[in-house]
Amino acid sequence: MENEEFDEEPESDDESSEGVEMPVKEELAWLLIDHSITDDNPSTFNSYTAFEQMIIYEFDTKFELSLVELKKEIISLAKQLVDEQDMEEDGDLDDEDLDDDDYEKIIYDDERVLNKIAQYVLRGIITDDTASDWNGRTSLEQILSCEFGDYAITNMAQLKKRVYAKGICLRGGRRLQSYEDFNSFKKV
Repeated sequence: MENEEFDEEPESDDESSEGVEMPVKEELAWLLIDHSITDDNPSTFNSYTAFEQMIIYEFDTKFELSLVELKKEIISLAKQLVDEQDMEEDGDLDDEDLDDDDYEKIIYDDERVLNKIAQYVLRGIITDDTASDWNGRTSLEQILSCEFGDYAITNMAQLKKRVYAKGICLRGGRRLQSYEDFNSFKKV
């Protein structure tokens, strides 16, 4: 089938994309500064580094700029942020501040993020083949860490399993029942 769900491109929303573009670039710049996402591990599969894969993941369907232009802009922004030394502490959410509707929204957002990551893994854009010398994580692991924070660090195997299972579902495959490792699933 050519018209599979994961191959469909969302419609561009030109009016809202300008307002979203700068905060996303700034977030990526901070991730680059903190070495949460790195530019030192080109994939043997597609030659993109984790940083380039993250840019494609964030901007692929929304913006007209090329990968090289976006990469230069984000690196330039990172240099500006370092020069300004304008780091502010972000307030973390306390469990007491959340009600039941907030928990449902977080669970829904997690599933949406995992579906998007699984789509990019299926397309060969996000890879899990080359670890960074800076942080010892592959591109997939770095992107999961950026999306899920501390939870991803302690539950990486579970998150990767969920991404690969969603990929099987997106391809129309069987439900995952057991596995030996992430790249060789057994049918039970």
